[in-house]
Amino acid sequence: MQTQKDASSFQKQVSRYPESFLTRFLTLAEQHIVKQARPDAKFDGGYPNAELVRAYTTNDSAIVGLRISVDDALGEIGHRHIMGSLLALGIERDTFGDILIMEDFIVFVTADIASFIESNLQVSGRPTSIRRMEEAITYTQTLQEKTVISTSMRVDNLVASVYNMSRSNAQALIKRGYVRINGVEMESQTKELLVGDILSVRTKGKAKVLAQSGKSKKDKWILTIGYYVD
Repeated sequence: MQTQKDASSFQKQVSRYPESFLTRFLTLAEQHIVKQARPDAKFDGGYPNAELVRAYTTNDSAIVGLRISVDDALGEIGHRHIMGSLLALGIERDTFGDILIMEDFIVFVTADIASFIESNLQVSGRPTSIRRMEEAITYTQTLQEKTVISTSMRVDNLVASVYNMSRSNAQALIKRGYVRINGVEMESQTKELLVGDILSVRTKGKAKVLAQSGKSKKDKWILTIGYYVD
């Protein structure tokens, strides 16, 4: 998992990119770094408005979409089962992008590991069917909106407000490495979030800061938060 220190290291890596390059799947924070350093770069995550994308100046992004069908007779299969089964193959998280839940599951992977996944992936030990996608897809992420009041835009305060816990519990989760902003693990409790930032907390889910509507009479921020629905 990428940390704030890793992000600084990544920034140095980008400065050394050759004229022609193709990256792994990048977090939102990494994408911002590449956009600033290499305005000539193109971005693709396999479908429009993908969260995780590859940056490239080569001919194409070398992304393969895999449609995964799993026998759910023994219980419901969710995003976490697909994620866990992919990581159990020993591949790195940045070799695959977004996991979409449609009629089947769709995952976008780097072309060099597509055949390996096709041959080896079995989701939670259940019968699993995998085929390569030929068709383009459109996908809109479902968000459940809610108004949240927070004393500040600091990550510890927002975690507490968004996930309905005490500030001390939120700080403990940050110290354990459970909190990420735009895909980057937080090491600082004082970093302030902006509208558009994506907050995720392990075991608690993922949410996006959709809007900031000013302050209440008690001088607290009034925020619209979108909670991602699995």
